[in-house]
Amino acid sequence: MIEYFARMALVPVIDVGMQIRVEGEGDTRRVVSAGGQVVTSIPGEACFWCLGFLSDELLARERNRYAGTQVDYEQQVISVNGLLASQAITNMLGLFAGFVGPSGVTRYTSYNALTGNMRSHPLLSGVDVNVCPHYPLKDAGWAVR
Repeated sequence: MIEYFARMALVPVIDVGMQIRVEGEGDTRRVVSAGGQVVTSIPGEACFWCLGFLSDELLARERNRYAGTQVDYEQQVISVNGLLASQAITNMLGLFAGFVGPSGVTRYTSYNALTGNMRSHPLLSGVDVNVCPHYPLKDAGWAVR
């Protein structure tokens, strides 16, 4: 929904998210995965759906996760937030100040906190980031639909 309104106003959206997964109980409790992503949606180019960041399956899973009666979440505020926020600011500088490398603004970046690896998300493989059938640029604006 946020992306829809942003695209109607021709405004980019930069989404930052992270998750830490812990398994085990007591002394066997350990972090099995930690990391996050920065995803940039630019009007006229690939949207969150095109990039594979959103899908009906992912939305259903999130809806079930938050609607459940037994919600047990770990705190997600750690140093990884700073790294992801820095990448989001770099993307914003790329969009508004031309601070980009030869390949342009990073569209979908993944960070694995356990390995320290930040890279383009594998879902980007084969995606044409210059095209979006979901939100055609010609449909932008606040005209009555």
